[in-house]
Amino acid sequence: QTRVRVKGPLGARFELTVNGQPVPATQVGKKSSLEKNKVLAWEYIGVDLKPGRNTLAVRALDGFGNARGTAQITVRVPGALAKIEVAAPAQLVADGATAVPVTISLRDAQGLPVAVRTQVTLQASQGLWQTPDLDARQPGTQVFVEGGEGRFLLLPPPQPGKAELAIISGTVKTVSPIEFMPNLRPM
Repeated sequence: QTRVRVKGPLGARFELTVNGQPVPATQVGKKSSLEKNKVLAWEYIGVDLKPGRNTLAVRALDGFGNARGTAQITVRVPGALAKIEVAAPAQLVADGATAVPVTISLRDAQGLPVAVRTQVTLQASQGLWQTPDLDARQPGTQVFVEGGEGRFLLLPPPQPGKAELAIISGTVKTVSPIEFMPNLRPM
């Protein structure tokens, strides 16, 4: 559910539809006007949107019920988490000291960011995550991701080698192979 704000000429009455279905006037939570500019605004609360494309249309009606203006917009709403994407730098050095950023992106089936706060488990077969563990009793490092993306630091091991990053949220899991290269010094 979300809030939808509409504005039009002072003295108007609004009719909002979502995907062709009218939103009842009982969902208008706030009405405000600015007489100096001759503008009226309504805020609808608890408007249901379905995952995917949603078409919102509004009509401004005068006192006789005649349409004095219309507007329409299509918005895309993310669905449930379906995919986790992991991005890490191409060159990871096994120096045991320089933390590397790992970016986690949460996506729905259509590739839209899943913006709701989501609990995620970070696991690494080599290295240590440099973020507080929200539940130390569970395996891995528990974190929350908000806004569809999170950036976490991974402290590499002191020895080179291959490793796996596993990112898990509910039934969705992504495993990414990485390789820590030797820490070469100039001659």
